Amino acid sequence: MIIIIILGSRPDDSCLSKELDGRARLGASVFKKYPQSLIILSGGLTNLKCRRTEAEIMEEIMLADEIPKSAIIKEKMSRNTIENALYVKKKLRELKIIPDRILLVTSCYHVFRSKIIFENFFSGVNIEASGCFKSNRSDIDENRKLDRDLSILMRIRDFNDTESILQITSQYQ
Repeated sequence: MIIIIILGSRPDDSCLSKELDGRARLGASVFKKYPQSLIILSGGLTNLKCRRTEAEIMEEIMLADEIPKSAIIKEKMSRNTIENALYVKKKLRELKIIPDRILLVTSCYHVFRSKIIFENFFSGVNIEASGCFKSNRSDIDENRKLDRDLSILMRIRDFNDTESILQITSQYQ
C-alpha cells in the first residue's frame, strides 16, 4: 500500500502559514496521482494560539480540495520531525497498515533531513520525496537540526519504543 505522509509546519498566529498550506496542497495533488493511497497528515499542536493541530488545519485544506475524508488519517501528537516519524509509525501499527511505499510531502529545504529520519523508522520500506513545496523560507538552522537529529537517531536502540525515544528527544529540546 502507498502511504502519502504530509509533514506539518508550525502555523503562524493566524493559524495558517504559506508553508503549511503549500505542503497540504502539494499533498492533495500527489494523492490525485495515487487515488488508491492513504494520506497521513502529521502534525500536532505547535502554536497554542490556534487551538488546532497542524493535522487538523491541513485536513481542512485537503477537504476543500475535494480529497475524500475516508482517505485521510490524522496524526496529531508530533511536534518535530522525529516525532512525525515516531507517531506515524505508531498510528500505522495501531491500524495494522503495512506500507510498501511512503511518499513524503514537505518543503524542499526539509526533504533531506526528513527522508533520513523516516528511513530509520521505516527500515525496508521504500521512502521517496514526492516533490517538495518551494518555500521562501530559508531555514538557516537546518544543518544544526540535521546534526541534532542524527545524534538522536544514533542513540535510539528500538524504533518501536515510544517512551525511550521521547526520553531521548526531550534531552535535545
